[in-house]
Amino acid sequence: MPPRKGSPAELLLKKVHERYLSLETYESQGRLYTLRTYPDRKDEAESHFSVLFKRPNLFRLEIWIDSDRLTPFSSLLSDGNKVLGLQFLDKPRFTNYETLVQSLQVTTGISFGISYNLPYHFLPELARASVAAKLENPKFSQPVDVEDIECKCIDGTTRDGRSVCLFIDQDLGAFERIVSRSSNNEEDFEETNRDIRKANEYIKKHPEEMEELFPGAIEVMKQNPIDELVWDESTSCEILEVEEYTDIRIDHNIPDERFHFEIPENADPFGVPGFC
Repeated sequence: MPPRKGSPAELLLKKVHERYLSLETYESQGRLYTLRTYPDRKDEAESHFSVLFKRPNLFRLEIWIDSDRLTPFSSLLSDGNKVLGLQFLDKPRFTNYETLVQSLQVTTGISFGISYNLPYHFLPELARASVAAKLENPKFSQPVDVEDIECKCIDGTTRDGRSVCLFIDQDLGAFERIVSRSSNNEEDFEETNRDIRKANEYIKKHPEEMEELFPGAIEVMKQNPIDELVWDESTSCEILEVEEYTDIRIDHNIPDERFHFEIPENADPFGVPGFC
């Protein structure tokens, strides 16, 4: 038998990756905690979310920023025929997508840049976008209990310089927690500005395609143009993100009715890229 390729940590990540791509159903609750430490202050944010997935393309992600979970802050919904992004701000707004893959590609983290990693693991077209796939030189660290579940821990860094720790429940073959640390400094601003310039250039070359995908977006961007971000020392910060999953269930029966949705009667269409 030929020897396995990769370190023990890489082999476990590969096993988990294959597990997510082969599961038929998935359900969990979750929490995302973010701490930004600036030179003169600290900003904390917490949101809660639920994930429901049934292969091949039934999907429901709902995000709450209030602990009472009275009204979702945003949702991404797919019933197998329609894919819808919803946001609830002053009033409901919605965006229609052609496919679940497209919706996840466009929203780039579902909502306002918040990084919900889990959805990327279900679909082979998006798996490379997951933080686990971007991890370089992964290594085991000390096992840790997460909610009384003993987890294997894998540390590593991503190509963009984030320090990441993955907590894996080996019995389920699933992530229990994802912790990442990064910084927002002048170099990051320059990289973001390069991305902005590339995006603006693409939009100029393909206005018809943009208008078809996001009706009204071109006009909105003309009214509120963003050419570059201006670096200010006060915006430099260290960023901690903790993404946790609880009540995980895999390969259980989920009725299709749980993916049914209706657009709220008072909802307005909204098509700006990056918005659900």
